[in-house]
Amino acid sequence: MRILFLGDIVGAPGVAAVKKLLPGIRTAERLDLVVANAENATNGSGLSPKDYRQLRTGGLDAITLGDHIYKKQEIAEVMASPREPICKPANFPADAPGRDRIHLTVNGLSVVVISLLGRTFMRPVDCPFAAVDRVLKSLPDGPRIVLVDIHAEATADKYLMAHHLKGRVTAVLGTHTHVPTADEQFSMAPPSSATWACAALTTAFWGAASTACSVRRSASFRAVSTWQRGMCACPGRSSMWTRWVLRWESGGCSGGMM
Repeated sequence: MRILFLGDIVGAPGVAAVKKLLPGIRTAERLDLVVANAENATNGSGLSPKDYRQLRTGGLDAITLGDHIYKKQEIAEVMASPREPICKPANFPADAPGRDRIHLTVNGLSVVVISLLGRTFMRPVDCPFAAVDRVLKSLPDGPRIVLVDIHAEATADKYLMAHHLKGRVTAVLGTHTHVPTADEQFSMAPPSSATWACAALTTAFWGAASTACSVRRSASFRAVSTWQRGMCACPGRSSMWTRWVLRWESGGCSGGMM
């Protein structure tokens, strides 16, 4: 399965970049699933139902949010619908509008998307570690892909979450800080997990330093691949993928840049 994750979509330029570029990227990279954090998509803070619908039409399959989740209060109506693939941070209070995870079926495989909010230098919120443990414990048994968006200010929060979830989820991907980090990590033994502290942002100036995960699992082979790309909507600005591939087989593991 080939998965693209986009960092914070910011403002009208970010929405326009997704609508203009994502369909072509989806075709060129043969993507099965596209997930994005869109908490800043409307005027740089919050997400309106109108922009939500534009992003969904542009090709997003699932949308996570963060600390600006209710800046556009009307999004609560969208989040109340069980048909809409959008979730609140799982460590928000239970009675806050929205669901604490997204369930999808992609190519016959169960996919779960979870959003978490960090607590360092952020507004008070419930414990993200207890929240993610609660969500994971509630999931039914069986093969699945679990993607976690950790929306946090401090890199330490993101690294701690990655260690906490190592081997328990497919990927822990950081958002909120809008600056891409060159710190992709992979657990060195099955079950495989990938970590990236910050997937930057999606907007018109230089766009999204995004990550795409290609996940293949079987009894004897597991692999996680990631790509980073600057997704730019400005004329004359080029973009390219940097691909890191780490493979595990029964006899060991190997990795390298492509």
